[in-house]
Amino acid sequence: MAEKLSERVQDKVRGCMIGGAVGDALGYPVEFMGYRQIIDKYGEEGIKEYTCDSLSGKALISDDTQMSLFTANGILFGITRGHMRVAPVALYFREKPIEETDMIGAGAAAITHGHPLGYISAAVLVHMISRILGGGCTNGDSLRDIVIEAKDTMASIFPGEPYLRRLNNVLDKAVHFSGNSRSDIENIRELGEGWVAEETLAIAVYCCLRYPDDFSKAVIAAVNHGGDSDSTGAVAGNIAGAICGYDKIPDKWKEKLELEKLILELSDDLYMGCRINEYTAQEDPVWVNKYTPPCIP
Repeated sequence: MAEKLSERVQDKVRGCMIGGAVGDALGYPVEFMGYRQIIDKYGEEGIKEYTCDSLSGKALISDDTQMSLFTANGILFGITRGHMRVAPVALYFREKPIEETDMIGAGAAAITHGHPLGYISAAVLVHMISRILGGGCTNGDSLRDIVIEAKDTMASIFPGEPYLRRLNNVLDKAVHFSGNSRSDIENIRELGEGWVAEETLAIAVYCCLRYPDDFSKAVIAAVNHGGDSDSTGAVAGNIAGAICGYDKIPDKWKEKLELEKLILELSDDLYMGCRINEYTAQEDPVWVNKYTPPCIP
């Protein structure tokens, strides 16, 4: 039973990282296109398949996934030496107290996003992924329950922060809109365009609540709007991928994804963690070669 649980968590870690890259690669070609331009080029349902690079034949990732990979590598490098996009924080530090993990995520995001709405939105995402992976949400197991708990936790760890009202309002809209009968584009237009962190998060939350059991529909909805499509796709993919797990992400999204094998390798390393420390004689030359730098004379 413990082994099967462990396998499920590893599958969700892989799903989170690969899912984020899928949403990024799907949205990258339309990032700076208006919604009408997307429809005119790809049809009434918008972009639904990869636009692959003519040379490599791969669906290319953008800086969103690149920064996730750098963050993952930085975490593994730092842990190896001393014994951040932010989804890898939740994946590696998933066994720490949730508030501590949220703050680590906020700190990682603040390196590049110093506005409170930037790093607090990152903390919400870390909180959500942590709960999806490990459970323990005080409100229940659904994504809606996790969003409510995340909002309450932000009020606790960022007391008196005036920008919390803006974040809570847009998240409340995302939750409410996910149950209405309007089209996705109508709902997403009211949530924003995703050029700022709280709008990216809200659009991703909306899409994952709207299509809780369908990874493809969630990421397709997340990229078909006239805004920052690769970022909204990436965050929606992180969440939806963590929920469904790598094995349930359709093969068509994996087969042509740029750097898929590298992303899986980093995902597994985040899951396994560093097994080397200064108090044991245990050695892992492969890990050392990857996560310790060469000596520079």
